[in-house]
Amino acid sequence: MRAAEVLNDFVAQNFAPAGALAQIANGRVIGCRVVGERAPNVPFAINSKVRVASISKLIVGFCIHKLAIEGKIDLDADCSQYIGFMLRHPNQPNRAINTRMILSHTSCIRDGDNYQGKLGETLRSFFEPNGGHWSTEVSHDSKFAYSNLGYGVLAQIIENITGHRFDLAAKNLILDKIGVDAGFNWSGISDELVSQSSPLYRRAANSADWRVQVDGNPLALPRPTHNSPNGAPLSDYIIGTNGLLLSPQGGLRANIMDLMKIAEILMGRTSVFSQTQIAMMAQPVWEKPDDLATGSEREVFQSFGSGIHRIEAENQGPIIGLKRDLIGHYGQAYGLLGGVWVDAQTSSGFAWFINGSLEEPQVGVRSSLFAIEEDMMQACAEDLGLCR
Repeated sequence: MRAAEVLNDFVAQNFAPAGALAQIANGRVIGCRVVGERAPNVPFAINSKVRVASISKLIVGFCIHKLAIEGKIDLDADCSQYIGFMLRHPNQPNRAINTRMILSHTSCIRDGDNYQGKLGETLRSFFEPNGGHWSTEVSHDSKFAYSNLGYGVLAQIIENITGHRFDLAAKNLILDKIGVDAGFNWSGISDELVSQSSPLYRRAANSADWRVQVDGNPLALPRPTHNSPNGAPLSDYIIGTNGLLLSPQGGLRANIMDLMKIAEILMGRTSVFSQTQIAMMAQPVWEKPDDLATGSEREVFQSFGSGIHRIEAENQGPIIGLKRDLIGHYGQAYGLLGGVWVDAQTSSGFAWFINGSLEEPQVGVRSSLFAIEEDMMQACAEDLGLCR
């Protein structure tokens, strides 16, 4: 695999402590590679779990769609009925916000300086002027604003519909169905696997030291981990009041083979969703005009379905010569860079991540991604024959 060579070289040059890669062709895993260390002198392993950042959002979207298929939620109805308070844009009080808008980042919900959930606070406090987390930011004319906060709303919807805490609902609706021992904020993951996990790291360009950003010692913390300023136990949490608490926007802990299972969902090769259902979920809701900036931190978004990100073959993107659109999601936080991408038509795809990066990684040459993202995605696509 040329992608394995790219990953090996990147880690060998100390641009990341470790990385993992897996590929599927015609519905079959054809290769998996892990390199580097999860701690000094401790090899990274195929079962080493990491916080996979925004790849987590795929699971949130899958939960919502599962509930929709079961007839428990209407994606195009006013979502206020599901979250427990009236949700409106302050400049458009008569415009209902529905769940599909939030899934596709077209609801006008935008991230402020904070979207971290704390025990004792409520999600509602982010959306009311006297709530303590109110931000006056509004969306721009593109009607697209990539929003971590919005996925807290989705998690709260999941809690209110199922009656279960988000992390437990995600395991019941999706993760257990595909047979993976993964979870949000380490929910339900065995001590053995937690002990074999990897922190995420960052390193300054002028330093040789990798600094832990998250998950330095998860075994020492109550699991699932949660932010409790007063030390209160998670049992104090009132279900349906703070969808941000268990990090739906990016808190899934998973290993490379877990991501392969997520890829299989996107291919419609599991019992969770059919290929027809996945195709409907991936149908574009928003597509970026060529001349319009989205206002997001990195201009990486070409098209979004209902909770599924799309890379369009015909538009300028990170992969040269792509034959068909890919569906999946990027991940980028706390030093992690990675993604899960599939060509559903051929049941081919790939997942990859690095468990740390420089504070300022080298920028890409043909998109707003970082160079390692472009290089890994290009190499994976070429390995799988997804390019012309």
